[in-house]
Amino acid sequence: MKRHPALVHFSRDHHAVLVLASRIRKGIKKQVPDTLLQNYVIHAWPALREHFRSEEALLPALPGINRTHPLVAQFLREHRDIEATWEVIAHGTDDVLSPVSEWAEQLENHVRFEERQLFPFLESTLPPEELDRMTRQAGDTVELNPDWGPPFWTGAF
Repeated sequence: MKRHPALVHFSRDHHAVLVLASRIRKGIKKQVPDTLLQNYVIHAWPALREHFRSEEALLPALPGINRTHPLVAQFLREHRDIEATWEVIAHGTDDVLSPVSEWAEQLENHVRFEERQLFPFLESTLPPEELDRMTRQAGDTVELNPDWGPPFWTGAF
């Protein structure tokens, strides 16, 4: 699907997030050590958190769309849920596998929601001049790199 330029860099990041989630699932299937999965998630979080902040920074500028709109409320809630699961992974659990698996699922579901529901809604609701303004306001792309660390998803660990 062709995205408005205001959303293209977010969609590129979303592709990297889907790769990240897929690699986590492959690592789980290949029974890689929990600490390797945990470190992968911990390493990925700063860029992902910055991606969330970049998306959320655009919200106040959306005319007629506020935080109580159902799609925006879901968007924000999912960001908080993903962060809460990351906190569990990073700071305290004996069972790393369950929250890591949940985190991968949350990421995939969230990306699918944004790409299939939120972004089309924004593109169809906002006037072109608002989307153009968002393009200027969006700033630099966040570098989400799912290639960090040993390629455990290939079975090499």
